[in-house]
Parts: sequence; structure tokens; C-alpha cells
Amino acid sequence: MRLGNLASVCQGGEGPMYWIYRKRRRLDGIRYCEPDRISLWGCRRGLIPQLLKRRLPLNSAWPLKWHLFIPKALAQAGRPSSTIVIDLKPEKDGNVSLYELRHVWGHCLKPYTPLLLELRCLFVDVTTSNIDKSDFIRDSSSLDKPAFCFLYLNGTVADGTLQGKWIPPGPSPTNGALLWPATLKWFLAAIGRRHPRILASTVRPTTISTRRRAIPTC
Repeated sequence: MRLGNLASVCQGGEGPMYWIYRKRRRLDGIRYCEPDRISLWGCRRGLIPQLLKRRLPLNSAWPLKWHLFIPKALAQAGRPSSTIVIDLKPEKDGNVSLYELRHVWGHCLKPYTPLLLELRCLFVDVTTSNIDKSDFIRDSSSLDKPAFCFLYLNGTVADGTLQGKWIPPGPSPTNGALLWPATLKWFLAAIGRRHPRILASTVRPTTISTRRRAIPTC
């Protein structure tokens, strides 16, 4: 399990990083093919806001908690057997880093919305030029464990509609997602339901004693 920001995911909402693929099950694994470039964020063109808009209850307003299971949401939007793939390092020659977006949880506040993304690691920093990003097969048993990403968008929900631009902030050393207790609990509960072993495992932290040791005398 990789739990981190995956900062590149947060930068921008369109371009060579975000793709929608067709998924086809085969005897030798899952085929990812026929990629189309998409915008992921943005109130007008972003795919995630558009998928959310289809599910908003009437008169919904912040604070609002929601969840998108991407394959199901795409199928309901007329794109069955499809998925979203993020190319984390699209311009780095000889490096293949592809992540499939599986789940999105959001907590609409005012005036922003923290998000939790769950990604399936298809290729993680694979240094080869033999992989065709436009058509490849992955054996589900060989897929890496999930990765998680926290970020936030400038936008929220009011009167049953999306308000604001629904885009991430620009690059900055202080643009990390601030997670208030209610939001953090919601996200951790979501991870716990999906992967109970992740939060159930505990690691005893290494502590450094601050007690002064006696210096032996000669």
C-alpha cells in the first residue's frame, strides 16, 4: 500500500496525464485499450464533476459527503467497460507509471472540496520502452496494491448544483489538503471498509529517549 499525496495527480485537469480506456477481460488478463484524452477536473468539462452532477440530490448543499465507484459511474453515463487511467509521468522517456482511478470520495465544504482517490497501480516506475501505453494487458493477480491520494478542489455544492471552478490549486508548497476531523474520519472509514487490513495493522513507532545518561567516570 502506498499512502501519499502523489502530487503530480493534483496538478492541472487535462492534458496527457488523464485518459479514459476501454477494458476487456481476456483469459490472460485485462486488456486496456482505445485511450481517449479527457479533462478530469473543471466544472464544465471535468469528468469527475460531471459524474458527480448526475448523482446530486435535489437541493443538496454543503456539507455533503459523496462517493463515486468509477466503473459504475462511467457505465451509468453511457461508457460501459471503461475506466480512467492517470499517466503520472507522461513526458519521462523510458518510465511507465500508470494508475487506474477506482474510487473517489469527496466532502463538500465551503468553498472547497477535499477528495480521497483510490488508485490501482498498473505500472509503477517501470523502466522499459517495450510497453505500449495505448494497448496493454495486465494480469489482475500481478497488480500492485492500492495507492491513495488526498487533494482538494476549489468548488462545492449549493442548491443542488456545482458551485465554483472545481479545479485544484496551482503549484505551491502550501497547497496540501487540510483535513478537518469530520473529513478525516470519513476518508479513513472509507479506506477501512475497502481495505480493513490496512488500518488494522499497527506499527510501533521508534522513540528516541530524551533521558540523560550518566557519563562514566574514569
